[in-house]
Amino acid sequence: YYAPLDSGAEGFVAGVLEDIAPDEPRTAVTLAVQGRTLQLTTYGEEVLLTRFAELCEQPLGAADYLAIAERFPFIVLKDVPE
Repeated sequence: YYAPLDSGAEGFVAGVLEDIAPDEPRTAVTLAVQGRTLQLTTYGEEVLLTRFAELCEQPLGAADYLAIAERFPFIVLKDVPE
């Protein structure tokens, strides 16, 4: 958790990613959920990097969130509004 959302926030996120996924490539993945596809950005195989708006400001349901949680042991959520 880091607040406020200022120039230090990006550095903090970069540090977290370096701690949990050092030298892992940033890749785009597609996750299929009940006939829909979610386009997500990952670091390596285990770390999902996403913005609040990408997960919480679109019509996703419980099945989507469960599929994300089952697929990724680590989720880094950026730009969470106050």
